[in-house]
Parts: sequence; C-alpha cells; structure tokens
Amino acid sequence: MDFLALIARRPGRDLRKDLEALEVAAPHGVQDLATLLRSMIGEPRFAEARPHSAGRAAVRAADGKWGFVDLEGRLVIECTFDAVSDFCPDGVARVELRRRVGYIDLLGAYLWRPVD
Repeated sequence: MDFLALIARRPGRDLRKDLEALEVAAPHGVQDLATLLRSMIGEPRFAEARPHSAGRAAVRAADGKWGFVDLEGRLVIECTFDAVSDFCPDGVARVELRRRVGYIDLLGAYLWRPVD
C-alpha cells in the first residue's frame, strides 16, 4: 500500500484523471482498485502540484488559482495567483495576478506588489 500511495503523490500528476481512466478503461475488477485507491489516499486536494523548492511546492486548485504548500503538505500561501514560479534558493517566487507581476517571500508577503 505504501507503493500505491507514493505513486499517487507524484508531483505534476492529476490523480483524479488517472483514477477516472482506470474506471472507464478497465476490465472487471479494476473499479474496485480505483475505489481502494480513493479510500487509501482520499480525493486529491489540488488539481496539480509541483516538486518542492526552498521548502515550498506550488499547487493549483480546481479553480485554476495557484498557491504553495510546505513540506508537510499544509497550505501556507493561499491559492490566489493566476501563475507562479517555483521559489528560488533565496526564498523568492514570481507571481502573477490579473496579468501583473510581483514577487513574494516564503510566507507569501509581497516583496514587490504586482505591477504592469
């Protein structure tokens, strides 16, 4: 079971699509596997997740907005941005909000507010 949970948490994977593909394309019995996977790991919290960088991973919510989680998977910067970069080693990330660019620190505080 640890192996299945590890596969399901791979960054950049959309587990929901994987499970739906299993249910649709599968012969008898695979629906049970998809149900088992859902019961083990629950529904995905985010539509997309990137690898961690500087202790933060960019995540995309179902509405398309981006935020960041910490190493424990806790949402530490709300999903409010239209686009984000990964954090650089100095702890700064580029964010876009309504086509304006800004920069935030590891806590989500603006270092440079979004401007045209």
